Amino acid sequence: MDNFGSQSPRNVYAVWITDASGKWVANLGERGLFQYPYLTQWRRVYKKTPVKGVDGVSGATASSFTAFTGTWDAATAPAGNYSLHMEFTTDNVSGPHDVVDFSTANGKFDVTTSKFTYHKNVRLQLN
Repeated sequence: MDNFGSQSPRNVYAVWITDASGKWVANLGERGLFQYPYLTQWRRVYKKTPVKGVDGVSGATASSFTAFTGTWDAATAPAGNYSLHMEFTTDNVSGPHDVVDFSTANGKFDVTTSKFTYHKNVRLQLN
């Protein structure tokens, strides 16, 4: 997952969900509060959100790369189309931002993708 920036392996990241219109739904994780200005896609959505906070993992700048597991209770949102966003950086600039679109309309699903350069083995499940 490393893009070999000047701070690597230290990194900041955010993982969040938006609805079909791009509106913030849930913030699954965020690390690196003081470096968050470099999480430009996350900030763009998050600053428009009236409810602030993290629904999952939060903390200081990560000292190394590790697997991330987040949980979102899809039952709290209407059935429909959503996007999982993942963004990180290891430098004082914007880093990679990847998106996985999914739908909760049909109930259960299990989506796995490894199509991204930096975000590896992404898996979404709705049980």
